[in-house]
This record gives sequence, C-alpha cells and structure tokens, in this order.
Amino acid sequence: MNEAFRQIHRAGYLNDLMGYHVEGSRVEGIVDLSILPKLRADTRFHEGPLHSLHQDVGHHRTEFRSHTGEFGDGSLQFVICLDDGSFYADVDKFSPYADVVGLFGHAGEVLSGWWKRMRA
Repeated sequence: MNEAFRQIHRAGYLNDLMGYHVEGSRVEGIVDLSILPKLRADTRFHEGPLHSLHQDVGHHRTEFRSHTGEFGDGSLQFVICLDDGSFYADVDKFSPYADVVGLFGHAGEVLSGWWKRMRA
C-alpha cells in the first residue's frame, strides 16, 4: 500500500473512490463527484488554483491539498476532473497553500522532478 492510499484511507475518503489503481507513488482512477462538497467543507484541505498544472486529469478540474502532516508525512493532493470524476492523488512533501515555506518548498520539489526527467 502506498502513502497516498494510506492517507486517503486516514482522511476517510476511501469509500468515495469508485475505481482506482496504484501507479508508483500515485493513486489514479474515478471518484464519485459527491466528494467535491465534502472536500470543500473539510477544513483539513485547501482547494487551490494550481490544478492548471495537472492537465493529465482533464480540461475542467480542481485540486485539493491537505495541510502538511494532517494524515502522515507530507501533503495529500487530490486532482479531480469535474467532468467525469477521473482523479489522481499523491503526497508531496510540502503544500504550496500552507505558507511561503510550503510554496517555495513545493516549487523546489517540482523543479527537482523536472530536472531529473530532463536528465534521464
């Protein structure tokens, strides 16, 4: 079981997943769209504007991130397509919505991953 799956379970959203598979450090699949008002009301999550960076989920999407450390190490991220419920979830070390440290820490994570892919 990967960390994203564990944190989804700890957050209480496992039953909202209609189908999923684990792909490396991510969980991908289809989520029941009734999860959206639940996540919006859940004070353990922020809904933010960085979903535009995740076009692999679909054109019309949103993103939720847990507070860093809320369910375990890092910040649980859900990116959900608002059209069909396709989603992915993963855990990042930092939440860019937490504070300035989180924003720059997450930017460092993204740039480091990009650099590694470019060198491969």
